[in-house]
Amino acid sequence: MKKQLIFAAAVVVGAALLAAASAAGPKEEPAGPAPGVGPKPVDKWEYAELHYLFTPARMVRAAGAGLGGGRGPGGPGGRGAFPGGGGPGGGPGMPGGGAMPPGAVVRPAQTTVTWITSDGEVEATGWEELGKKLKAPAARKGATDTTRKLRVLNRLGADGWEMVAHRPSESRSGDEVWLFKRRVK
Repeated sequence: MKKQLIFAAAVVVGAALLAAASAAGPKEEPAGPAPGVGPKPVDKWEYAELHYLFTPARMVRAAGAGLGGGRGPGGPGGRGAFPGGGGPGGGPGMPGGGAMPPGAVVRPAQTTVTWITSDGEVEATGWEELGKKLKAPAARKGATDTTRKLRVLNRLGADGWEMVAHRPSESRSGDEVWLFKRRVK
């Protein structure tokens, strides 16, 4: 009997709640979003690249120099090689101790650092020169190339640029690329 009484009371309460809900009528949806609520504006970005290219010193043929020796271009050593060495342990005259064959010219090591944006390019012969062109704080006297590079990267960060990708060089003489982005104001 007690169970039947509890069940009957629950049915009466449920029916009363259902009647009250239907008497209130359908809910009206607001005409639009509440003030200050809505789609957020989409961030707009601009992108830039920093290229670093290092080409080590190397020996090349002078224009018109007759260095051929009979077995392929460049003489006995094959493609572009010079007779008489030029490798480690050779004579003086070349980086690495190689001897200079007659008619050869040494192309000096070359470094190029380029900052590229949609507005243009800034090219320099090293990190120190690029830092000056981008108005980075000067490095201390005797600073390493790594220190100069970090000063350039710090300057770019101060200007709002954030590095998002880096492709290292696959060899000692190759192109290394950093990709940057910053919010468009």
